Amino acid sequence: MKVNAEVRDTQKLNKSIRNVIIVFAVYIAALVASIACAGIIGGAALVAAALLITIAGIPIIIIAAKKAAKAYNNTWMNQEFELYAKDGSLYCEGTKLQVNQNKKSDVLYAHDLGINGNPSKASIYLTIEGNDKDNLLDYINENGVRIDPDSVIRTRTKFAPVTAVANGLSRYRRK
Repeated sequence: MKVNAEVRDTQKLNKSIRNVIIVFAVYIAALVASIACAGIIGGAALVAAALLITIAGIPIIIIAAKKAAKAYNNTWMNQEFELYAKDGSLYCEGTKLQVNQNKKSDVLYAHDLGINGNPSKASIYLTIEGNDKDNLLDYINENGVRIDPDSVIRTRTKFAPVTAVANGLSRYRRK
């Protein structure tokens, strides 16, 4: 069965993260250098330059945040995938997928279990919604594929459940 699913281009995401880190690293280096020069050498001009670089950080942070948000949104893409059911499981490209349904946002997630059963390290992570979700649900029901509840990892801390954001799943999920 073919479905259109939203996936994240992780290479594009990593590139945009690297670019933001470079901007902040250059700013921090300039700030530290200007403050160090003003402290060591002294002089009103160097103190004024350090103050100017410190104040210039405000628009730099605002502009970098806007560019980062735009780059983040541009890392999502829709792609067509061929899914098939076999022995009560859903597969994509020969990889067994776990299916989660988020009834709140009316979305299906299909992903492999990744490294050591950790879904945040999945190599395939599909977000399916709309008509494709309805068609896939029908297909899943016809073939007896089990839908797992949207997973929340339980921990032994006082905060108990850890959300998808803390799991690192937000990297794959927009909704």
